[in-house]
Order: sequence, then C-alpha cells, then structure tokens
Amino acid sequence: MSQSELIGDGSREVRVRLCIDADRIDTVTLKVVPRTCELDEIKVGCQLLGYIERVGHVFVALTGERLDRAEECGQSLLWDLAAAALVRQARLNVTSSGSLALAS
Repeated sequence: MSQSELIGDGSREVRVRLCIDADRIDTVTLKVVPRTCELDEIKVGCQLLGYIERVGHVFVALTGERLDRAEECGQSLLWDLAAAALVRQARLNVTSSGSLALAS
C-alpha cells in the first residue's frame, strides 16, 4: 500500500513498496502529476518514468517519456501494483552509467 502527500503544484508524492526478492522490500518515492482524471504522469525526482492510465477498473502502466510512444509494461486492479511495475521496468532500462537513481 502506498502513502501519499499533496504538493503545492497539484502533484503528490507517493511512497510505493517494491518486492525486490523474497527477503527484501524497497520503498521508492514517486512524484505523481495528474494529467487528466484517468492519466497520471509518474516521476522519480525530475526523471519521467512514464504514465499510469485508468481504463475502466484497470490501471495500465506505460513506460516512456512520450505518451504517444509509451509502451505497456503492466496492468493491475491496484494503482500501487501498476506503479511498482513501472518502477521495475525503469530499473531494467537503466544504462550501465546509472543515469536513473531510484533511491528510497
């Protein structure tokens, strides 16, 4: 389950738990910027990870910086699990230079 805190610009910070393996759970703070009532932009710091779109009762995680080119990386009935799928995909896309720091 996530914890949320409203920021003055209309966005909110959400802490999401990620199961790394059977023995380890990590927590990541995401910045959630509402774009429409069905679409949220998801960032870590200033780095855009992608989007979460609500389609009926399902939350769809879309990875990529441009919405029109974003690719689906997961679906869930829970927003938290869609966000976790987006973060996991972003971690897979990190280059060897470590350009994306997902510190808790």
